[in-house]
Amino acid sequence: MTKSQKTVLLLGSFLIIGIGALVFQFYRSVTGTFDAGSPLIGSLDNLTGLIIKTGSSELVLEKKDSVWRIIRPLDEQAGKEKISQIMTLLKEAVVLAPISDNPAKQHLFGVDSTGNLLTLISGSEKKLWRVGLPGPDFSSTYLRQEGETDVFIFSGRLGQIMTDVADYRDKLILQETTDSLTAIKITSLTEEFAMVRDSTGWLLDGTRIEQEKMNPVLSTLNRLDADFIADTLNAENLVYPLTLKVVIQNGKNQKEIRFYKIPERPEYAAVVSGRKTVYLLADWKTDRLNKSRNYWTGKSE
Repeated sequence: MTKSQKTVLLLGSFLIIGIGALVFQFYRSVTGTFDAGSPLIGSLDNLTGLIIKTGSSELVLEKKDSVWRIIRPLDEQAGKEKISQIMTLLKEAVVLAPISDNPAKQHLFGVDSTGNLLTLISGSEKKLWRVGLPGPDFSSTYLRQEGETDVFIFSGRLGQIMTDVADYRDKLILQETTDSLTAIKITSLTEEFAMVRDSTGWLLDGTRIEQEKMNPVLSTLNRLDADFIADTLNAENLVYPLTLKVVIQNGKNQKEIRFYKIPERPEYAAVVSGRKTVYLLADWKTDRLNKSRNYWTGKSE
């Protein structure tokens, strides 16, 4: 072996040792309260509240009689779908591995003192966690319990919990069991008609409506969600033009939804009978309902 080869081999050995030491220091095992497989939360049944702090904003949620409500900055029931999502995340979150106990490196994982803060409340007990960056696989998350130095990586995209109040609001406009609908009345700017359902399907003016045409409508009525809630708009005094009115009948029960086109924007404002909330939704959701009589009967426009 030549002198130059020995030099290269020696340098290579030092390089390997150096990298190994760096990796060990960066990802060295942490001895602490949580071992691999330990759950983030013991029992969801005991969870009574959440405090979500992101930057300068704070969202407070509270469970009472199995119903979750937003307490601050608003006072209203939280969206059931969002609550179901975060409960699943919390239930399935377990420690994958300890990562570091070096306070100087907490910022690398997004769990230093400036990181997002999640408070889990079970009765009088509170546990605070800094919720950091996604893990390397983007399906895990770095966490650090407040007051401790140990950083762990947990399973689940727990960053989805750390969103603002708009994400937690109940944006459900309509949810109907379509098999029980008996009539849908459409009033547009130019015409008014009613589609009725019998034992064989849907009809308009005695003409059978193709099921392929009805499916998008029934899917929309089965669940229609808004994109935003417009607190600054008054449901009783909207200035936008009323473009579409849909009345759905379920036996003897009726529900009316009014859609107002917002000029120069690809969205509508929607108001449901008996509610004061003004919902904003993309125009394509409304366009499924805003079809002419000729469309439904198959006649040329």
